[in-house]
This record gives sequence, structure tokens and C-alpha cells, in this order.
Amino acid sequence: MAGCGGSSGNRSPPVRASAPTGTSQTEEPSSAVSVLPLPLPVVLPCPLTAARVAGLRATVVVLLILLMKSNLLRVKMSLLGSLLGLLLTLAFLAGGGVLLLIGGAAGMAVQQRRSTNAA
Repeated sequence: MAGCGGSSGNRSPPVRASAPTGTSQTEEPSSAVSVLPLPLPVVLPCPLTAARVAGLRATVVVLLILLMKSNLLRVKMSLLGSLLGLLLTLAFLAGGGVLLLIGGAAGMAVQQRRSTNAA
């Protein structure tokens, strides 16, 4: 990919400014030498770079769609889960009530049988 440029990992080392013509470098303190960075290369339109950008854009769109879908499913499933939880609670209470009725009826039948046998 030498022809595409634009990658931040291939930066050139900074260039040190030379002393002005007419003065000697020995008179200038070492801290006065400035470091000039080279200008960044102009990013030319490259098919690989354009493909990368298009791929990243498509990925972002897909991730946003999945995020919206997840949020909608969470809300829908929260409502469905609440209804299911209410249904299970009612079924548990109804089952407990039926067992209580069966147990009470059996207890009354045993008590009635004892009273008829005793008389």
C-alpha cells in the first residue's frame, strides 16, 4: 500500500532546523534548535482507502440497526416478560387454591366419615 499514503504509522522523523546563514551554530544554545515536523502527506483518493471508508460506514450502519433492534426487543420482551410473570403468578396462586380446596374437601370427608362411624 505504498501508493495510497495517509496511514499514520508511516510518519517521517522530524527535521531539525538549520542555523541561519551568517551565524554559527556554536553560539546558539542547544535548546534553541527547533523541531519542525514534516507536513503530513496529502491523502489522495485511493480505491483501497475508499473501500475501507465505505466498509466502516456500512459496519456502523449495521451496528446502529442492531442496537435499535435490541432496544425494541428489550422493550417488547420486557412487556412480554411482565405478562408471562403475571400469568405464572396467577397460575401458582390458582394451583395453590385448588390444592387447598382438595385438601379441605379430603379433610371434611375424613371428619364426616369418623362422625358417621362413631354414631
